[in-house]
Amino acid sequence: MRNISKNEKTSENENMKKSMEYWKNVFKKWANERNFQANLEEYKSDVLDRTLSQFYAELRKENRDDHEPKCLKVMQASLERYLKSKAYPKSIIRDGEFLKGILYTIFRLLLKM
Repeated sequence: MRNISKNEKTSENENMKKSMEYWKNVFKKWANERNFQANLEEYKSDVLDRTLSQFYAELRKENRDDHEPKCLKVMQASLERYLKSKAYPKSIIRDGEFLKGILYTIFRLLLKM
């Protein structure tokens, strides 16, 4: 097993921060277009679940194609990191109440294959 250098860790952290910022801004843009609350951390968990379910379902690339499932996983992890950085009390990945949105999206993508 290879040791990870300090430079590699720094680069990895910078990439995670960029990803977190990118996906947070994608959500904010989407929310603002719908006159929804743009700050994820201000949602109550039940409303956040419904809002994220809609976000996952409507999310498309700029060319209107669907994102790949791997990209959606990165997006969800990035939003999770953002919420954790804001001391959000729930996990959108581990708490069962948030599973239906991402499962629906993955199911929809699988049907298109």
